[in-house]
Amino acid sequence: MKNPFGGNYIEDFEKTLSARALGVLAVLLGVLLAPIQSFIWNKENSPTWILKSRPVVEAYEDVWEGALSGGNLESYYVFGRAFFLVYLLLLSAVFLMYRTSSLMRSIWTQATLLGLAMGLIGDVGAYWGGTGDFNEFQGMSFMLETLGFVVVLVGTTGFGISLIKRMAGRTGIGWLATLVSPGAIVMGVATAYFPHGPMLMVGLVWTSVSFSNAKITTEGATPNLVSTVRKNRHEAGPV
Repeated sequence: MKNPFGGNYIEDFEKTLSARALGVLAVLLGVLLAPIQSFIWNKENSPTWILKSRPVVEAYEDVWEGALSGGNLESYYVFGRAFFLVYLLLLSAVFLMYRTSSLMRSIWTQATLLGLAMGLIGDVGAYWGGTGDFNEFQGMSFMLETLGFVVVLVGTTGFGISLIKRMAGRTGIGWLATLVSPGAIVMGVATAYFPHGPMLMVGLVWTSVSFSNAKITTEGATPNLVSTVRKNRHEAGPV
């Protein structure tokens, strides 16, 4: 069955379900990794809530450090290297949503995809490009990841603003997307680890978008497009 706003209803539904699953996995993985990375980096200067859960964090750190590296790699790199999956999962989720309809194919979604791709490449370079003190390549990779994060914030904010305009303010998800930057700052302060802590907000926003995607697709059309679809249906008559 064809979607009048572009695409196929069944295929779009399957892509949306997949995007939701990928988004949820990305958020859950980020929630598991960010506190551990913060504790590894900040130690006694970690946020209070992380220090209070220190026994759990340390136990989790010891188990997975041994399982993933056999004790041959510093825990900083063990968990840092795992975070690329968060970028990959989110990138895949947003890309699936991008393909669901023409309404999702905006320059802002493209910017978000670009930023996530930059973050993915930068994250891999920063954590897989060495095993000791940061070398020059790792430093450049971290800068790329940071720049990618900024691009993601711009893209997500722009997407939210465009969605609010397109749906005449009738969308809570649009307002949520516009608050991604303040939310990222809150997440950054809460975790004291950049940019992986603030990426949790990005994951929450786009996962929320995936759960609202059907509504965005059917209600977010411009008035002219809606009128055209209704006219075509009327001329076609009952099926």
